[in-house]
Amino acid sequence: MIKIGLIREGKIPADNRVALTPAQCKWILKNPAAVKILVQTSDHRCFPDKEYLMAGVEVKEDISECDLFFGIKEVPISDLIKGKTYLFFSHTKKKQLYNQQLFRSILEKEITLIDYECLEHEDGQRILGFGFFAGVVGAHNGIMAYGRRTGKY
Repeated sequence: MIKIGLIREGKIPADNRVALTPAQCKWILKNPAAVKILVQTSDHRCFPDKEYLMAGVEVKEDISECDLFFGIKEVPISDLIKGKTYLFFSHTKKKQLYNQQLFRSILEKEITLIDYECLEHEDGQRILGFGFFAGVVGAHNGIMAYGRRTGKY
């Protein structure tokens, strides 16, 4: 049986997106494949822990028993577990300086990284990417930061 763990986002500021919704988890669990899904508790995920529980998914703090860990943003180095497989946007493909230590730690801890940014269709188009919506969210966050900083709204 393969065990999938949905990790709590550890990057600050916190990201509330999820790799799998409760409905997707429920669908996976009701199909015949031998898959178990564990969800790490989170106070800031867009779906509360209760929704995962209602979908039949176990929710707990320690999900280290899992084989695969799904997240969205970079995982804090201190949270990486040696020898496991992670799926997330690592922001290392373009040799981003601010994540060189993350990449080194992934190599040192013998972690298999499946970076969403590297998943492509046969024609080279990215399978996952937020494109337009990432721009909208970025603009929103920038405007909100300006408002907080200046006190104008």
